[in-house]
This record gives sequence, structure tokens and C-alpha cells, in this order.
Amino acid sequence: MTTPSHEPSPIVVRAMYTPAERARLRDILSERRIELDIGMPRFHSYVTRLVHANRKRIWKETGEAGIYVDQLSVRNLYHFFDGRRTDDERVAILDAYAQLSGPASGPMITRH
Repeated sequence: MTTPSHEPSPIVVRAMYTPAERARLRDILSERRIELDIGMPRFHSYVTRLVHANRKRIWKETGEAGIYVDQLSVRNLYHFFDGRRTDDERVAILDAYAQLSGPASGPMITRH
């Protein structure tokens, strides 16, 4: 008897994020960073490692597969947390991280 393999569900990120979605994601990630009690460089490392390791599971709502974590820098994170306008591609990386590391590991911003 063989055990059925369980494929992890795909992570779907948006192509564009509204200001309200960005603010909600900022709140979620701020809480996560406080819980972890780490600075921005280490948080950047956590985000990029987890998202990169799961990049084959991540899909854009446009149907495009994959995500490229190299476009997110520590400086981008500082700007995002300061409330500055951040490119949607970089916000998608943060959305993917939030979904991957969330309590239920499910959609926090994106709705399918």
C-alpha cells in the first residue's frame, strides 16, 4: 500500500497591490518582525530564503510562475516599512513570505 503524496498548495501573489493591501501587509510583517525580535538585515534574510526555497510554488495571478527574490534589498524593506511606495514585484515577495510563514500558511492579502 502506498501513501498518497501531498503536494503543497500553490501560493498566488497579485500583480498590483492597493494602498490598503500594502498597509495590511506592512502591519502583518511588522508584527512578525517584532515576534522574531530581529533587525531588518536578518528579516531580509528570512524573507528571501523562505521565498526562494518555495519559488516553484509561487504563481502570479496573471498565470506566470516563479518569483525572483534578488530584486528585494534590505533598503527596499526599510522603505516599505517607512510607508514609501515600493514596486509591486517587491511587494509580491513580501506577500509570498507572509503566506508561507503565516499561522495558517494561507492567503493573507491575495484572494483566489
